[in-house]
Amino acid sequence: MKNKDSKVVLRTAYLLILLVLILLLAYFAGSISFSNNPSISPLTDKRPDTTDDLTCSWNASADTIQQNVSWYRNGESFSNETNVNVSQSIIDADNPIRDETWNCTVAVSNGTDTRTESTNATIKNAQPTTPVMTNSTGQSVGNVTNVTEDMSNVFNVTATDPDSDTITYGSLYSLPSGASLGSSTGIFSWTPTYQSNDTN
Repeated sequence: MKNKDSKVVLRTAYLLILLVLILLLAYFAGSISFSNNPSISPLTDKRPDTTDDLTCSWNASADTIQQNVSWYRNGESFSNETNVNVSQSIIDADNPIRDETWNCTVAVSNGTDTRTESTNATIKNAQPTTPVMTNSTGQSVGNVTNVTEDMSNVFNVTATDPDSDTITYGSLYSLPSGASLGSSTGIFSWTPTYQSNDTN
């Protein structure tokens, strides 16, 4: 009888160990993960700005069979993509507005388990375009141009701002003696004299 009881206990122990192993295998077989969590690019101290496409990229584990990505603008749903077959989603630059917070949430599944990760980016102020200097006929004169002594020279400096901010014109260096640059108009005016015969 004692021998029979010990066989029953041993058999029960084997069954319990087998059950634990099956549960562990089922858990690890059903587990899914990101090898790279979602991230939004470009992402620097000055970007993304209103001229940038927003690209959300990620990498999921090899057993992934379904990927869904959702974009949120200031917490409100903007778009949902289901059964995405690439590891990125793009929002065109026409959509983001300065100071908005955009969120990209990615859900990946292997049919048994689902994992969700998200990332945020705040839209920054876009920089104005590089100023262009043109002469009275509208031709660009580049960064260096020749002027004639004792003649009035007028140039237009123009730039645009993607966010429609007001542009203020100025010079990084001192203007030549007698020259002026309109801070709101971008009009540069100068009548050089003989003493101005130099590069300014």
